[in-house]
Amino acid sequence: MLFPFRLRPSPTKEKSPPPPPRPRPRDLPLIFWQIERHDRRDLITRIMPYMAEVLPSKDTVQAVLKKYPWVSAFIASEAASTATDDDATFSVVRKLFWEESRRTTETLLDVTRLWFFTLIRYTYRVRFLDGRRASRIPLTLETLYPNLDSDYGSELTEDDVYTLTRLPNRYGASLYRSVYKAARKRTAWKHFSRRILQFCISVGLDPSSRDPEIALQELRRSLSSGKLHHNVARKAERLIPTSSTLREPEPSSRSETEITSLSSDLHVENQDDKEEDQSSPVDVEQIMESLRTEYDGQLDELRDRLCHLTSREQLYAGGESLLACRWLLEHLPPKSTYGEGGYRWKRYWQKEWEKCTGKSLENHPLSELINEEKYNRIGENLYRTLSNRLHQYGARRGEKLDTDVQKVVDAIKPIHYQADGSIDLKAERQRWIH
Repeated sequence: MLFPFRLRPSPTKEKSPPPPPRPRPRDLPLIFWQIERHDRRDLITRIMPYMAEVLPSKDTVQAVLKKYPWVSAFIASEAASTATDDDATFSVVRKLFWEESRRTTETLLDVTRLWFFTLIRYTYRVRFLDGRRASRIPLTLETLYPNLDSDYGSELTEDDVYTLTRLPNRYGASLYRSVYKAARKRTAWKHFSRRILQFCISVGLDPSSRDPEIALQELRRSLSSGKLHHNVARKAERLIPTSSTLREPEPSSRSETEITSLSSDLHVENQDDKEEDQSSPVDVEQIMESLRTEYDGQLDELRDRLCHLTSREQLYAGGESLLACRWLLEHLPPKSTYGEGGYRWKRYWQKEWEKCTGKSLENHPLSELINEEKYNRIGENLYRTLSNRLHQYGARRGEKLDTDVQKVVDAIKPIHYQADGSIDLKAERQRWIH
């Protein structure tokens, strides 16, 4: 039995129903792989099954690349990850994105989670079996084939599992947490993260985070508006040449052949009407005048509509961001520790600030603020600042926050959401645990 340390049921009690099947690694958010310091039970029950079992072929990078060849635009061997990125490789992915936006985004989310699982499993096992130096050797995709004899794909022995979980001085949770940090620093992960961000920007999203999972979740939430803006821009782009052509001198100076050709081109551009052009050359001037009026009106309407939607979306996003951030400030500090009352957030902030002072805590929300005392003062009073701003939202609608306040808000605002759009409080609390 691979995990002899699991609790056995009492012979006097009925057997418990079998546990539900574990989700595949590609279904697991990145926060799943984080554990608290010295948390051996979490390592044993949650992490180790994925690290020790034989790797199913369906959970390999090779299986994904075979099913979705375009994923190679994001995943590369570490030796190749230093090559210059070519934006042209995104052309296929962008085309697929505009055709099947939600499916493409969900696939990229799955790939993100599978790729990080792949890197942390590989680094963990090679570090244990072959040593720290071997785990730092540049990774190649060929190394990741699920060979039953390989360090990466084989099953760990019971002795290996016992060593990794029962000898805390050398292994245990400390080793795993060290490997987790090393996996995030691997060249392959940095390359992947950079490519995801470049892709998001190429389709019109400027992510608020450099974390690829968070960036893709933002892209998923903004699909409707993003696709709308793309479609409007594409429509406008098609109409602009027509409008400029129609503003040229009267076509009386053109030959009959030129007039007929221009009329045909205009008909192709207006293919949404799907009507055949049965007009004779005698009617061309009347048709062109009608099209000129129609296209000019459509173009002005589209521009006004795009401007209105952009402004409304920015206002809505600003108000929603403030509400979400204040909700998090209300619920993030556990009541059992910080009690009730308006000073809960202030006490929580002070404790976290002291914990981060003089340390380098990667991925902690305060990691980019800790070096400047002004952010400490802003953070302590942030709940009151946001409450006052929301109470005055009607009068100050559209007004931007102070730059320093906005930086603190951007650092701590929620980034994890449930499928129904609500904030994932458990995942948010995990961000602050280091």
